Amino acid sequence: MRLSSALGVSVSELFGGSVGSEDIQVVRAGERATVTPTGSGAPYLEALGIKSDKLSTFVLHPQEESQAVGHGSVRTGEECVYVLKGEVEVSFEGRSERPSAQDCVHSPGIVTHKIRRIGSAEAVVLVIVVNGDL
Repeated sequence: MRLSSALGVSVSELFGGSVGSEDIQVVRAGERATVTPTGSGAPYLEALGIKSDKLSTFVLHPQEESQAVGHGSVRTGEECVYVLKGEVEVSFEGRSERPSAQDCVHSPGIVTHKIRRIGSAEAVVLVIVVNGDL
């Protein structure tokens, strides 16, 4: 940042690239795709709809039963689970964590895990998956 400032150029110009308007994505709340569990009217997953080969993002409304994240698939990269509301349990092989609102759990993409809501209060989590290296 200091070098780009001293040279009077943007950081993207300094590193040989430029950012066009097509590189910035905005997905409005009404544009999200939702997936509803069988037998229930409340959505439990909202795909944020960002088009990227390297990044997957979605909002999960976990139920009391454990739900596989990434369908148990093994992938390269990393995953971040940020609790927006409520309390959840994130279960890994041989370990579990109970993050509450504003807590975050980070793990390598190769670790299979599940998420469930603790108690009857609504829980909402933001899941960010980096596919491979950024």
